[in-house]
Amino acid sequence: GAVLMCALLAPPRRRWAACVAGALIGTTGFLALLGTPVGGVVVVLLGVFLLVVLASLVLKRTDFRFSLVDFRGVLRFVVVAGLVLPVLAAYWVTQAMPRLGMAHHIGGWINVALAHSLSYLLVVPGFLSLLLQRAQPGRRWRPSAINLFALVAMVVLLSIAWTSEVLPAAFHAPLMLAPAILLIWCLIVNGPVVSSITLLCITLLCMHFCSHGMGPMVWPDLGMTTLSVQLWASCLAITHLYLATLVEQRTSDRASLSRAYRRLSELTGRMLVVQEAERTRIAQDLHDDINQSLASISIQLSALKRDAAPDARARMEDIQQQVQDVSGDIRRISHALHPSILRYTSLSASLVGLCQAQENEGGLQMDCSRVEDLPLSSHAKLNLFRVAQEALHNVGTHAQATWVRIRLYREHGDVVLQVEDNGKGLPDQWQRRFGQGLGLLSMEERARSLG
Repeated sequence: GAVLMCALLAPPRRRWAACVAGALIGTTGFLALLGTPVGGVVVVLLGVFLLVVLASLVLKRTDFRFSLVDFRGVLRFVVVAGLVLPVLAAYWVTQAMPRLGMAHHIGGWINVALAHSLSYLLVVPGFLSLLLQRAQPGRRWRPSAINLFALVAMVVLLSIAWTSEVLPAAFHAPLMLAPAILLIWCLIVNGPVVSSITLLCITLLCMHFCSHGMGPMVWPDLGMTTLSVQLWASCLAITHLYLATLVEQRTSDRASLSRAYRRLSELTGRMLVVQEAERTRIAQDLHDDINQSLASISIQLSALKRDAAPDARARMEDIQQQVQDVSGDIRRISHALHPSILRYTSLSASLVGLCQAQENEGGLQMDCSRVEDLPLSSHAKLNLFRVAQEALHNVGTHAQATWVRIRLYREHGDVVLQVEDNGKGLPDQWQRRFGQGLGLLSMEERARSLG
């Protein structure tokens, strides 16, 4: 039933008939080899498989693969597959088998219900975790060989402790709780799929040992032993399922944040490219159109001065000087918007020029003595220049500094750009209150785009 449920939850519904037919043929053939009457087996299995199909329909009302990261989906699975389906299947089996002349299960109705419940709780969640990992490659767990070896070693040690006859009865309770600790470690380190397989192996080992009269859950009566193992394994499986949901939620949140962060970084990178293109266009318009118009005005003023009176000539010279000053300001703004010097020179020469311009304009004492000439791509040169430009703008606007030192060098294979000043800085409480400005965010994204 559990294997059939896995098959039904995975493919489209058009293949369900083939899955049920294959399960019926395979199970009937196997039990026939053991000497079980085929006619009675077919009747009993048809009733159980019909209940499995109905339960699968209930579970597949949504995409159940992804409900393992939702506690409501887990609760739905536990109620449907761990409680309602086993109870109905056990009632059908215990009522049908005596009427068909077949041997009854050991322990009665409760053992049959727990056997069905345990199979679904052990097998189906691990299979669905595997489907979830295949559907979302970013969630895949890749256990290392060392962790797998440690897991096998701990399972072997647990088996030795269970079968040991020298341990006193006081150790029985800790031995029953030891698998829970092992499964928590396995969930965190190896993921839900490996931990589900581990849970299945531990349960089968416990059943095997108890059937041979070994282990902490052995009772004088075989029915009580079976019941105790089933109850213990069911509680362990439900606990593992909810812990696996916590791990899946954490993994899902981390994957969602990672995807959102990648999309945001890509968007920011494209915005920076668009910003540079717009700056280039504005710089060209300022330099080619407005500056040319101002130059034309200056030329016309020069022509008018020759025929003007002395008083008017002096006023025209003042106006012409103002036009030239405006033209110089526009040229500086144009060069700041689009540093054409980067096309023809190195980043170091551009930074030295930036230092000189900042020193002439702001009166700051600039130190660019350690600006090394490094071979860089045009993308790296532009972004590093913009970072230095924004840093110097912040110093001149906010820091109230008297000197600034810029350094550009290579250290251990990395390019280091350092801007240092003796300004007042930004108090911690202001950083917490106002956060980073757009300039700092732009600097951070430009550095991130360079890796």
